[in-house]
Amino acid sequence: MRTQDDSKWNKTGTLITPTEGDVNAICEATTASRTLLIFSLDNCILFYDRQNLTEHLHQVCHNKDEINQLSINAKGNLICACDDSGEIKLIDTSSYQVVKTLTAHDNICSTVKFIPRKPWEYCLVVWIKIIRWDFNRGRPLCSLNQNELSNSNFGSYAINPPMVHTLDVFPSTSMVVCGLGNGTVCVYAMKSGRDMELLCASELHSASISCTCAIEISKSDSKIVEQFVVSGGDDRRLCVSKLVVRDGSKAGGKYNLELLSQVNHGSKINCLALHRNCEQFLIFVVDLTCFVSVYNLLMS
Repeated sequence: MRTQDDSKWNKTGTLITPTEGDVNAICEATTASRTLLIFSLDNCILFYDRQNLTEHLHQVCHNKDEINQLSINAKGNLICACDDSGEIKLIDTSSYQVVKTLTAHDNICSTVKFIPRKPWEYCLVVWIKIIRWDFNRGRPLCSLNQNELSNSNFGSYAINPPMVHTLDVFPSTSMVVCGLGNGTVCVYAMKSGRDMELLCASELHSASISCTCAIEISKSDSKIVEQFVVSGGDDRRLCVSKLVVRDGSKAGGKYNLELLSQVNHGSKINCLALHRNCEQFLIFVVDLTCFVSVYNLLMS
């Protein structure tokens, strides 16, 4: 999931000279004074002011290895960077200094996400493990190994279990959605203790899943919040699913991912980005071509 440069355009649509190198991650941080556009370039992080993309404000190279993903916390003051060595760097977006380094991982850390309602916590993926961290105390709260899942979900014990490629967190709940290397989308509940519970697992794709987005929509005529999952994969398909309760009651109910729509995109999907404009959801899709596609999501 990478491109060869971080090409940038000004307001008139003119291409600004790109930076050489492999860019694996990009994110946006809104602070009190400005909005930052942040790129990872190999093992370094470049900070740009979104109003002036001609040159970067600052560059840091705190990580030891190539950075796989960046995540910004709700306040926009902390950025989390995970890399191939399994190391996690927490960096202050105003001072550009490392706040904390977490190294208790023995393999590639492929993805990381802050948990919106838990300011001191984030979830990350280390190969086949999903780990929930309390970075204020510097210790893991719980972890889940793909080999520990029930046989009813993935069949017999896997000698080579599917790698977790992507992870996202629903904004107002304690649920995490993950995309696996075998085309399965999993939804987990992070409980108050040290447990993570598998709510459902659906084989939505025929190849590895490269990206997932967790969406919540509040109905205007009620307080009901509905959860949706958008996923893209190497099978060139873009899928929109709804998280539903099988027995109609969330109290002890069994969940399921109901496929609402799917699109044959035509190329392997590398990355998804969601934008909400009033009641309209737009999804930007980056693939192996030089084009960015935009889809209008219609969810019911």
